[in-house]
Amino acid sequence: MKILIIDDSPIVRAITKDYLQELSFIESIETASNGKIALEMISKDHFDLIFLDVEMPALNGIEFLEQKKKMNNTIPVIMLSSYTQKGAEITFKALELGAVDFIPKPIENKYTLDDIKDDIQKKVWYFYEGIINKTNKATFKKIPQKTKSKKNLTDYKVVVIGSSTGGPNVLSNIIKKIPKDFPLPIVIIQHMPEYFTEVFANRLAKESFLEVLEAKENLELQKGRIILAKGGKHLIFKEKNQRVFCHLTDEPKINGVRPSIDKTLFSLIEIFSENIIGIILTGMGRDGVDALKLLHNKGGLVIAQDENTSLIFGMNKRAIEENIVDEILSYEKIVDYLLEM
Repeated sequence: MKILIIDDSPIVRAITKDYLQELSFIESIETASNGKIALEMISKDHFDLIFLDVEMPALNGIEFLEQKKKMNNTIPVIMLSSYTQKGAEITFKALELGAVDFIPKPIENKYTLDDIKDDIQKKVWYFYEGIINKTNKATFKKIPQKTKSKKNLTDYKVVVIGSSTGGPNVLSNIIKKIPKDFPLPIVIIQHMPEYFTEVFANRLAKESFLEVLEAKENLELQKGRIILAKGGKHLIFKEKNQRVFCHLTDEPKINGVRPSIDKTLFSLIEIFSENIIGIILTGMGRDGVDALKLLHNKGGLVIAQDENTSLIFGMNKRAIEENIVDEILSYEKIVDYLLEM
């Protein structure tokens, strides 16, 4: 696997390179101090993955992505993002321009060097796994199982969507298609740090016919509202007087993440039992699989994004392998399927 690091800071380049060199499957690592130099490099050589800073002289990260797009270059790019609201805004602009993921730069008491090392190594491993899977591609189809009785959409109480790497662009496309009169509340758990979820919720709100809010304490679950789990917190739901409210916790990470899809979905299953539609999208790891298994066994509906439209066929792949998925759909068809119900 060949990797290119683009950053004007020699220290950042050195640290990132050191972390990557610990991975045995990395064949070579090259560096560039700005986007202009990097454009020349990718025009002459092939790389499997690029790490890209935003603020650089000569040609910054956003300008690099714009030029890369004009070149029809498809090398995946992971952004190195400032852990601030401004950094989050720029990061989402980068995702719109084709970046596939991001890693926040360290900040005191929020995101340490150990965090960035773990993030870099995990994400590179999953991209490497994706390269291997494409070489030895397996087709996943739904395994025949006992047919569930057909329900209408309004027989359910809530839609829960879990996603990780590749999720923001997929979620944006899904949310745009949901009509104003959609009869169920929606909960989204996107693996994302603090600051980034607030900005993401605001961006989704501009694209949605429904109200989109970042989760906060005692926010009510209700029709016409999409609640996005807050970065760095677990989101659970509690029932009071037949109404359901958000509760945020700092409990330890589950499956290496916080917010966790499993944590949120388990709390909703306690309230609504099988009357939940669980949707698992692109992303690395296996977060959400255990709760989806419980939901499936109780008789709830489980939908997984298909392999072809997934940036990282990870969480959804593991749900399919566990034989707990009722429908495997491209992300473009998910809303159509729900509306047909």
